[in-house]
Amino acid sequence: MKRRHLKILRELLRQPTAPFCEEAVVQAVGRWARQRGVAMSRDPAGNVLLEYRRRPRRGRPHWLFSAHMDHP
Repeated sequence: MKRRHLKILRELLRQPTAPFCEEAVVQAVGRWARQRGVAMSRDPAGNVLLEYRRRPRRGRPHWLFSAHMDHP
């Protein structure tokens, strides 16, 4: 695993979290997104959505990642 990926994981995994108490993780993700110009929003269920708004090359796939924030 690349060093920069480990740094991101360590930052997320050090956040306190429990079911229905996930705001520290949400805030850490928000900081990461702001630093990189990635748009962050939340849907009605409270899921965090990140969108990199650069036009993809034609035919390139879109990626979706999913994770539980209450037990990373």
